[in-house]
Amino acid sequence: MKNFAFIVLSSLFLVHASHAEKMENGCEITESIDTQGNPAYQVESQGRTVYWLKQAESGYYTNFGDVDHNGTITNSDAVNACAKKGLNLPSKEDFDALQLCFEATVSNPEYLSDKGLDQMINGKGDFKGFKDMANKEFWSSSVHTDHQKFAFGFSCIYGYGVYGGYRGDPHFVRCVGR
Repeated sequence: MKNFAFIVLSSLFLVHASHAEKMENGCEITESIDTQGNPAYQVESQGRTVYWLKQAESGYYTNFGDVDHNGTITNSDAVNACAKKGLNLPSKEDFDALQLCFEATVSNPEYLSDKGLDQMINGKGDFKGFKDMANKEFWSSSVHTDHQKFAFGFSCIYGYGVYGGYRGDPHFVRCVGR
């Protein structure tokens, strides 16, 4: 039987401080639970700590809204779905850091390999995976650097990685805490 120590890290998350699953590129993923009892993963990668809810929000969301001076989308359906929970829509940098936890393709390291995608969806060791990401695309809060009508997202359909998509297209949402 594992011993679990609970440590309060923020007003939203309690973390099981017992075992972190070591992934690619020095990334660590640890089981956590938010204060409302929602299962989450604490992901530490590239000097970032982000808490990813294990369950994606149900339904499709568009990502049209205002853009602040930092290139962050505000007041969109996708952003507001997370804000209602006191959480955030992940940024492009959050998705970049998460992607680094899994094996990339040799020919284009910006995309996950089939093995990397399988580990993200089905898990590895104590990390049980993001099963509901299979064959879906997810929004980020980051407007695309080349065109304001596009935002970055994460695809588990085409290319398996961070991409740019039209903000009016319906995609899924997975909320994060920081």
